[in-house]
Amino acid sequence: MEEKECWGQRAKFDPMAGFFKELFNRKMLNDIIPNPTRPSWRNGRVEVVRIAKILDRFFVQSYLIERLNQLKTYSFYIDIFDHDMIILEWSSSNELKALPFKFNHMWLREPKFLELVRESWAQHLESYLDKKMEKVSFKLRILKKVA
Repeated sequence: MEEKECWGQRAKFDPMAGFFKELFNRKMLNDIIPNPTRPSWRNGRVEVVRIAKILDRFFVQSYLIERLNQLKTYSFYIDIFDHDMIILEWSSSNELKALPFKFNHMWLREPKFLELVRESWAQHLESYLDKKMEKVSFKLRILKKVA
């Protein structure tokens, strides 16, 4: 968090901001800050004790930004919450290519995960799905709907 991301007389600069900025750069993550720049969190106080900061963020990998056009975020203040609602919007001028399948190992901690996989893969497929990769893709879509 940089100094320009804090508002209020008592707002303090985060001494770890440089560390996190460097870490995100090494991981090729880009911070998509809403435009116009405004706080996403407020402490609910006024005048001298008011503090507001940009806390809520979208981090997007560089390769994805290159594939998308017009990447934008919008924030909306809702007075019953201390955090703003933030929406990420993008458009693409060309079709996105399929991203490679990635497995998140945290699913292995879920007790019913393997049972769910076995059941979805055991489902009978229609005869029009003759190609093996189409079958795999179809079964992954079944899993996505269930999970």
